[in-house]
This record gives sequence, structure tokens and C-alpha cells, in this order.
Amino acid sequence: LQRVENGDMNWIIPGKILAFSSPHARNRVENGEWRNSHYCRECQRREQSSLVCLTKLMEPLHLYKRFLHVCESAEGAVAVHCKAGLGRTGTLIACYLMKHFRFTAAEAIAWIRICRPGSIIGPQQNFLEDIVIFFFGINHCC
Repeated sequence: LQRVENGDMNWIIPGKILAFSSPHARNRVENGEWRNSHYCRECQRREQSSLVCLTKLMEPLHLYKRFLHVCESAEGAVAVHCKAGLGRTGTLIACYLMKHFRFTAAEAIAWIRICRPGSIIGPQQNFLEDIVIFFFGINHCC
């Protein structure tokens, strides 16, 4: 599934959280970027219970709390996407890993980059370090 022609999707937490780029009704290249249609078939096959669309910008802490609520209350797997499925998608999935698996920010970033290369860049890395301190009172970098 991670190949562009097969949907550009990656399981970050197998059976729980799937990351992918924006879905479309049919496969095509638009403005030099691949748009996939495989998502709908794959989600039906895997019985996804929730879809999180991160294409609308929101205040980060509000988005973080809503995302965790959706993941924690979903009975099945959760599919997550933004435009490319790398930045906002990876950052919020990292928050889930940090809360539920007690990953440090660096560990969460590393795991997500193994599963979906190119994820979480620049200020998103700093956000993850800050959120650990804010919500858990833990400073993993010292």
C-alpha cells in the first residue's frame, strides 16, 4: 500500500492507525502530486471506523485533544490524512504514540519516519517536544 500507485498508505499502528495522502474519486496526477482512489476500497476492506481529515487548519492544542478523543473512542481502526499525509498527520499520530505507548517525541518521530518516510518536519518536531512537557510534565530531552 505504501507505493504511490497502490494508494500511498502506511500503517503506523497496525490495525489501529493508517496514514495516507488526500483521497480522490479516481487515481490521477494533479499539479505533480499523486491523488489516490484506493483509500475507499482499502478502508471498506479493513473496516475502518473513523476518518480524520486534517486539511482544515485548527488551533494545535484543540486539534490534539479532538484527535486523541477520536482515536480513543473508535472501535475499529482510524484512517488519518492531511494533504500529503506527512506533516499534520504524522504529528498527531506521534501524540497518540506518546500518550498511549509512552514514546518520547524523538522515538515517536523515528517510528513514524520508519513507517512513513518524510513525516514530521521542522516546527512540528518542536511542537512534539513541547506537548510532552505541557501534558505530561516530562522533559525527555534533558
